[in-house]
Amino acid sequence: MSVFTGLIAFSGGSKELKALKHRRIISSPDGYSKRVAIPGAIQMVSSGGKAVGSVWTGMMCMTYMFALMGIQSSPAFSMWSYSNKTSKAFRWQQVVASSLIIGIILFTFTIFQGMSGELLVNKGIFESVNDKTLVPKLINLMSDTNPWLVGLLAVCALAAMQSTGAAYMSTFSGMITRDIYRQYFKKEASEDLQKLVGRIFVVLVALAALLVA
Repeated sequence: MSVFTGLIAFSGGSKELKALKHRRIISSPDGYSKRVAIPGAIQMVSSGGKAVGSVWTGMMCMTYMFALMGIQSSPAFSMWSYSNKTSKAFRWQQVVASSLIIGIILFTFTIFQGMSGELLVNKGIFESVNDKTLVPKLINLMSDTNPWLVGLLAVCALAAMQSTGAAYMSTFSGMITRDIYRQYFKKEASEDLQKLVGRIFVVLVALAALLVA
């Protein structure tokens, strides 16, 4: 929902954002907003904060994308990959889902969200926004006119938390069961017993997460 709100604001004010020469705090050396000015690919500076235009140079963006690739190296994805009966679907998932679909989401919707916050501030709708308050403010902006979108967003948030939590809880229980319990405590453990132990550890790690939270 916040993406829809951002898209509406972004579609109506991109030209205004480009010509924000009066707001010097966010202006590049040429007088344009840093929100649309692209810093150089590589700037030979001692620290990122000294980069002209923004700390997010082209090299910084590329290394950040490399860091996101490390998520695919987590045990959860490795265990899921090895649990598949066939690898025929891997190439389509990698090319279409991971590259095309996720790439479009990262490079379009996030831009709509971020720039819409700047436009809404310039129009006086928001006093100020940052990375922590932008999405909640976009939600509140649409809650009065489209409350059903707020409900849909709540369902999406719960689904995202459930899918992420389930992946890492099942991975943790699998590693404990196979690498510790079966390896050192009961090597002759049957498949049913391993499933039972894994479920017990899922409950334990879920309770521990709730206590920490």
